[in-house]
Parts: sequence; C-alpha cells; structure tokens
Amino acid sequence: MQELRDMQWRVDATLSTSSANKVLRPSVLMRLELKDGQIQMLDLNSDSFGQLRCRVAELLTEMEAADNLLNKQKRPVSLKQQDLQRLKISDQFNQGPVP
Repeated sequence: MQELRDMQWRVDATLSTSSANKVLRPSVLMRLELKDGQIQMLDLNSDSFGQLRCRVAELLTEMEAADNLLNKQKRPVSLKQQDLQRLKISDQFNQGPVP
C-alpha cells in the first residue's frame, strides 16, 4: 500500500468561454506525492470531486468502525464534527453551469 507524503490542491473555475458569456465550470486539481517519490495528478470536475468526497467520508466511517472493533468499544460510530466540516463543500460549488 502506498503512503502519501504530500498533497496540494486548488479549485479552478471557468467563468466564460468564447461561445458562452456566463459559465461556471469548477474543477479541482490535486497533486499527490507518494512516499516513494511518485507524483500523481488528478483533475476532477465537480461531480467527480463530489463522488470522491463521499467515498472518503464512507472510508473514514469504516476505519472508525474497524478501530472500534479492534479496541472492543461499544460506542456508536460517527465522524467527528471537524472531519465532516473538512469534507463539506459549498452548495454553490455543486450547482453547475450558470444559466
């Protein structure tokens, strides 16, 4: 399993094109540097980023559940509020093109 050494990200948005006056097309650019020195680049549209964000939230919940089982704790599985806040993106980001 690869280990992540560093991650950088930014959000780009296309505001207009030569064929359309108003367009809001956000994309998330991610640069992942692995422990072995490999660099992976991801360019995700808002739908793909939303799917990735949801999957990461699911994985965090599963990891916490596994940790609870290993520690034989009976407490309910839930993400901490700051974890949920980090995974949220604004509703405006998910709205898509502006008419």
